[in-house]
Amino acid sequence: MKQITIITKDYHGLTADIASAIAHLAKRLRDADLHIRSMRVVQHHGDWGTIAVSADPIEKARDLVKDELFSIAPAV
Repeated sequence: MKQITIITKDYHGLTADIASAIAHLAKRLRDADLHIRSMRVVQHHGDWGTIAVSADPIEKARDLVKDELFSIAPAV
């Protein structure tokens, strides 16, 4: 299973409310009919955060979120 790492500045309140930020991202992926294998906050500091996502198909997940984010690490 491939994974993308999403680096973002305060993605939907990530730094204030981690659970809400993860729920928002999970809903977007689910609504796009993606199979989410795992999702976790890898780190957050100040108003920056990193979220690791494993989903199928990973390319569709990457395309879904790329417009909102500062960086997406390549799928591994």
